[in-house]
Amino acid sequence: SLQSCANKMLRNASRVCLQPRRKAQSLTRCFCDAAPKPRRSRKSLVIFSGTVGTLGAGAAYVKYCQNKTAKQAEAARKAASEKRVPPRNENMARLEGGLEEFDILVVGGGCTGAGVALEAQLRGLTVACVEQEDFASGTSSKSTKLLWAGSRYLVKGLVKLFGLSSMMSPGGALSEFMGTWHMVMGCFRERTYMLTMNPHISSWIPIAVPLDKWIIWPAPFDYPLAALGPCTGLFVAFFKFYDFLGNWMAPSSYVMSSSTARETFPQLDANRMKYVSVFYEGTHNDARTNIAIAMTAAMKGACIANYTQVKSILFDDAGKACGATCVDKSEPGATPFEVRAKKIVYAGGPFTDGLRELSEGNDVK
Repeated sequence: SLQSCANKMLRNASRVCLQPRRKAQSLTRCFCDAAPKPRRSRKSLVIFSGTVGTLGAGAAYVKYCQNKTAKQAEAARKAASEKRVPPRNENMARLEGGLEEFDILVVGGGCTGAGVALEAQLRGLTVACVEQEDFASGTSSKSTKLLWAGSRYLVKGLVKLFGLSSMMSPGGALSEFMGTWHMVMGCFRERTYMLTMNPHISSWIPIAVPLDKWIIWPAPFDYPLAALGPCTGLFVAFFKFYDFLGNWMAPSSYVMSSSTARETFPQLDANRMKYVSVFYEGTHNDARTNIAIAMTAAMKGACIANYTQVKSILFDDAGKACGATCVDKSEPGATPFEVRAKKIVYAGGPFTDGLRELSEGNDVK
């Protein structure tokens, strides 16, 4: 019928009109399924947050330790009680009086002699210390003036530990390295103590390590991997590790470019320099340190005098040294006097063999 034909035509027309829409929807669904869905990576966020938090906590802890050390040093300096240091004329009268027999007579007022006098006096012994010239007038005032923690010892220890020779005896290599490790860490503690407790005679000093090759050969310390130190940043990493061992008390190490090195170190051939690695060690006035040790020993009760020369060694009937004959060099024509002591310590540095001739004769070997 006419009505059924009309309905059939309308259904065909709707199919024709709806078909493109269905294809478009299908294509849209395919495109959406193929495209990557944006999604926040929680794992990456957790790792990033943990790294930042760890670094922040580490920096805060280091700062806390530095402030704590500085406050403890300041409190110790303020709490220290100083006593009167006897002047030289009182000590000379004590020596020339001859009424006192000392437990120890130290001959030499350098860093070793003054240190022995202080240590013995603090241990309850009676001590006399004489120096023929001024304190620290010899080798004690001609040192490198460095307060270093032993970077070279640490490097040599690491080279031995990770070298091929350690494979033959790993237990022995580890034991030897631990000995070096404890020594170096002790040096770090001493360096920190010296620079925090005595800022008037000590300070930090930068040390530059110029590198003019990307590969060094022969390899430093006979360790082949060290030849790649400049190009791999191994040296820079070591100095950062060195900062870490010192609890970051020293100024941080850094890398200086060749152009900056040209301005800072004009004596270097900066055109050859690849870069300069800079790290810090401690330095001190060695002569003032020596005098401070001697004066501290005197303040604690030791009888210390400079410009007092030992002319001969005294012996008892059994042939045991029991003192020395001394003379005051500051007084022309002064009369020699005797200083009695149970023990005598020679602390003359390179002149010790000359002192031994006083008691052993000219056959000293």
